[in-house]
Amino acid sequence: ARARTGLSGSTVSLSCVGAAVPAPDWADLMANPASAPSHCAGGGGVLAESAPSVSLIDPSYDVPRSWRASLGWDSDIGPWIVRLNGLGSYDLNQPGTVDANFSGVQRFALANEGNRPVFVTPASIDTTSGTVSGVEARRSGAFGRVDVRMSDLRGYGGQLTLTVQPDFFKTQHTVGSVYGSLSYTLQASRRQYRGFDGAAFGDPRTREWAPSASDARHIVLLQGGFYTNYTGALTLFARVQSGLPFTPIVQGDVNGDGRAGDRTFVPDVSTTQDPALATQLRALVANGSSSARACIAAFAGRVADRNGCRGPWTATLNMQWKPRLPSKVYRKFEMSVYFDNVLGGVDQMLHGENGLR
Repeated sequence: ARARTGLSGSTVSLSCVGAAVPAPDWADLMANPASAPSHCAGGGGVLAESAPSVSLIDPSYDVPRSWRASLGWDSDIGPWIVRLNGLGSYDLNQPGTVDANFSGVQRFALANEGNRPVFVTPASIDTTSGTVSGVEARRSGAFGRVDVRMSDLRGYGGQLTLTVQPDFFKTQHTVGSVYGSLSYTLQASRRQYRGFDGAAFGDPRTREWAPSASDARHIVLLQGGFYTNYTGALTLFARVQSGLPFTPIVQGDVNGDGRAGDRTFVPDVSTTQDPALATQLRALVANGSSSARACIAAFAGRVADRNGCRGPWTATLNMQWKPRLPSKVYRKFEMSVYFDNVLGGVDQMLHGENGLR
């Protein structure tokens, strides 16, 4: 915020689109970086912007807060200890951004992309590359983006965890120094977003609810270990979880709000009029990852939901070995050997570096 005040001497951003882009002299730039262009070609018009960007912190900005409630139940069932724990959370003061220099005036809509609103006229779109200039979406041409850090978003979530482990006080005569625990968690979490925080489709000022980025619905944890006088202590921690949500996005700015990474309209391969696009989609459906195929099938012919797609299941396994040292050495030293990402190492050993699964 100290560097982006918008006052004299602060950072100025130069953006040139399409015909307004100066022809670069790469050799001169390498030899003399100070020769970098400071103006767009031919004045630029609406395809050029040279203005300071501003960062502000809203006076009401506060640290995130949450209200939480938990309920647990423990019981012995034969030689087993069973635990059932529930947790609910209501989250307040979640951070977000608002561009105070965004006008919000819709100029037209893209009928073939779910009537996506566009906040600049066609004159701000380079017809060769499709790149969009956001100058016409500004309230004031004296500034570029004016990012105001807010904390007015909310969220909520809940989880239910079932844990089973042996009751070692009842089984120590057979189990000895072996430990084990298996737990399963079912969870869900959602929060509010704005388009200024990425993945915009309509008016970026609008708040919308979507799954949070860490919303893994299913999580399985396995912890275990054993100790003997010969081997020392070996412990392991394994985690398997379902895929995290993600949003398909376009590499550039589609709606003209001045931010790249807008949400994708997923074409329907059976109805698209673009032969090259249809060929690419068929190849992706045939050879792409299961996550990509499921995402295309779920949103074919419409705009993808924010965090509406799911990545693949993942698994991790870490281990620690603490060998038993001679008593004279043990009084002064302790040795631990850590094995991180064991499953990744096994995967590479079995399938090779180019065939990782």
